[in-house]
Amino acid sequence: MRLPHDIRVGPLVTLGLLSALTTACGPAATRQSSWDRGSWDRGSRVQGTSTVPAQEAAAPVSLLALPGAGPAIVQVCIAAGSAADAPGSEGLAWLTAQTLAGGGTDDRSASRISLLLGHTDADITVHVGPELSLFELRGPADALAPAIDALGELLTRPAFSASALEAARELALSGPTPIGDVLLRDLLYLGHPYGHAVEGRAGVLPLLDPDDVARFWEGRYVRSAVYLGATGPLVSEHGQPADTPAGQALATLQERLSELPARIPRDVTPRAVPTLSGRRLAVTTGPESRILLGQPTALTPTDAGWAAVQAGLPPWQMTLQPALVVQIIPSDPEQPLAALLRALHGALAEPPPVVPAPDGPSWSLARRLATRALGAPAEAPPDNSAQSLDSENLQVVIVTPDPPTLAQALEQELPDEAVQRFDPERTRR
Repeated sequence: MRLPHDIRVGPLVTLGLLSALTTACGPAATRQSSWDRGSWDRGSRVQGTSTVPAQEAAAPVSLLALPGAGPAIVQVCIAAGSAADAPGSEGLAWLTAQTLAGGGTDDRSASRISLLLGHTDADITVHVGPELSLFELRGPADALAPAIDALGELLTRPAFSASALEAARELALSGPTPIGDVLLRDLLYLGHPYGHAVEGRAGVLPLLDPDDVARFWEGRYVRSAVYLGATGPLVSEHGQPADTPAGQALATLQERLSELPARIPRDVTPRAVPTLSGRRLAVTTGPESRILLGQPTALTPTDAGWAAVQAGLPPWQMTLQPALVVQIIPSDPEQPLAALLRALHGALAEPPPVVPAPDGPSWSLARRLATRALGAPAEAPPDNSAQSLDSENLQVVIVTPDPPTLAQALEQELPDEAVQRFDPERTRR
């Protein structure tokens, strides 16, 4: 979708990184009616919203089965995202998910599983966000049973392959995050578990080894943190696994996941989310002129507006970052500075809305699994007002090849605005 000035919409870790989920679950044990940024409960299963009782930790993994005529899709959602990375281990959740998906099992090598997936025309993809990791398997329903079995083995009997870990590490380090994205994340969440990219920090990633991955899996991939979903021909019209080889494999996968340890995940040390009040403008150097507008929301998954906010996030992003981010790229090559200033004026006067993304079977299933994992309420009606950005409290990052010229222009155009300059070399990943 193209909007004026080539506005691109996404969450904070649009940042070429992740993804977002939401919407449907029963009541949790304890709840907070609103998000207290000063005392966010990191000791809960649903961060800041609910607590896992012992009986829930031991309960079997449930299956969210959605009948439909679309593609055959199996998703396993794990409440183990990058916010669970301990200080000094940033990137461990991402490395763990990628290592599991790309490695072998106790009984099958990675190459053998790769051949199996190719033979059945199936594919396993992984999405990692601050709160959740999502494994998705899709392929032809009539040949998917062996691939479903392989997915179960990868998640419950992983080999913690050193070669798979190294491949994941190289992938994380191969594409540096754009400096504007890093700076905006720092403005919004400096010092908080949300403040680092899900892929981790460049200085930390080389220090993580297969033993670290194994410990993270043992502590986080437990029964109470796992949510299973399926849609398409794998599911009967009654919302049960279909009476087919793939449907039977799905039922077996549910049983296998229910054999994971019945433990409550140990959370990292609680850290308060910074309270942001007032507008901030930051300028930094980059090869392409663009504007990033960001703002934390006061919503939690227990609020009705949460669904509307998440519905505005593109389906390939599974980020549960409680922030709205809009990116604007001025498109006048003849007068780039003038175009940048015009776009900035317009954005500050009336921030662009977060535009709902198209729906689909995969996105719909992921949203519903995610809100189960987060203890969110049942499907909430759309609330477009929840998707608006507040001009008075925007965090604005302006990236430009020529910061001095822009800063001088901003002093004349926006004399009442306090503008900060940031050196890219000193900005953390």
